[in-house]
Amino acid sequence: MRALLWFTALASGCSMGLGNYEVLTCATPSGAVSTQQVTSLGATPDLTLATASGRGFTAAFVAPVQGGSCVQAVDPGGLVGGGCLFLARDLAAVPRQPMVASLGPGEAGALVRTTAPCTDGMLAVHYVAPGFDVAVDLACHGAGAATGAALPAIAALDATRALVAWYDTPLATRDNPLSSCDGAAGAPLEIALVSPTSGAPFPPAVQLASDGISVRPPALVLDPPDGIFVVAPTADSVGIWQLDANLQVTATATIDALAGARAVAAAATTVNGTRTLAIAAEIGCAPQRIAVAVGDLTDGFATFDATDGAEAVTVQPSVAWIDARSEFLVSWIVGGAHPHVQARRFTPDARPVHAAIDVPLPATAAAVTSDGDIIAFSADNTFVDQSLGCDP
Repeated sequence: MRALLWFTALASGCSMGLGNYEVLTCATPSGAVSTQQVTSLGATPDLTLATASGRGFTAAFVAPVQGGSCVQAVDPGGLVGGGCLFLARDLAAVPRQPMVASLGPGEAGALVRTTAPCTDGMLAVHYVAPGFDVAVDLACHGAGAATGAALPAIAALDATRALVAWYDTPLATRDNPLSSCDGAAGAPLEIALVSPTSGAPFPPAVQLASDGISVRPPALVLDPPDGIFVVAPTADSVGIWQLDANLQVTATATIDALAGARAVAAAATTVNGTRTLAIAAEIGCAPQRIAVAVGDLTDGFATFDATDGAEAVTVQPSVAWIDARSEFLVSWIVGGAHPHVQARRFTPDARPVHAAIDVPLPATAAAVTSDGDIIAFSADNTFVDQSLGCDP
């Protein structure tokens, strides 16, 4: 039985004004912290922590089980679901880089299968719900087939359809976000509209870019009624594609100030009637820095550095809109031997509220949620949900 441990961290706060923007600052984080103990994730967990358009929270990882491995999921509170979510009947599939999204009454997951003959990686989409266990694969051989697959992302469009994005490149070229960074050459960024609940064949893919250099999955922001945003690094900028419900590109933009980005996260909100995107980018290979861009596709983006400078390891940006405080929150991981979370709050017009916060969470992965919490995973096999407090 998994043990659930609770404790509370206390910190002081003070208020300050930024023009007419009144906020409460935190010198250090405060609020309840829950820790969920889990079993070992294994040698290659490929843990993904993600939010759906900056709201909600999903996580998935490859878990070793008797007879092979499968994909398990983590709920919004950091609790690990019992048993395998995907591949329970195919433990020899050797899955990599899974990502999960809620879809109707069940869960949909995108992952890369690496068993022969698809050793360069085959994209697969799975769906499980009461009475359903369906898989849809993108073939890895044959006329017009992919040369491999890596870094899939998935987001639910409605109760039956999901948007899937991935890079058409051998898995080995994006096997590890740190060691693959320097050699990550441009690769096609592909998207497809999949109906995993029906088990229909994988539809034709739409290529958004030919020079994707990301070492982490592309960012997907589902933003009705304005459609869908796909955000990803390219060779000399960060690209943004706005799509309609049929995956037709309705608008595009580039952010040259984020050139050199190797990973991005994105969230959206409405500010004075204008749909505003916040994009957090991991710039460069080691050393890295985290930069933020805020704006829209019509009027452009303002940028600032969230970090004070480049560190040996500064990775895994995550960003969310905190409606209760009318501000964005960005987090990232710093430190090599002792990695931990840092975070920073900023306004919708790209003004930092304060300096970066050192969150007392030793972590190898983390993501922010729309309620201002940080979900993190540490090397001692614990998922942690920490509230930063400082509610106005």
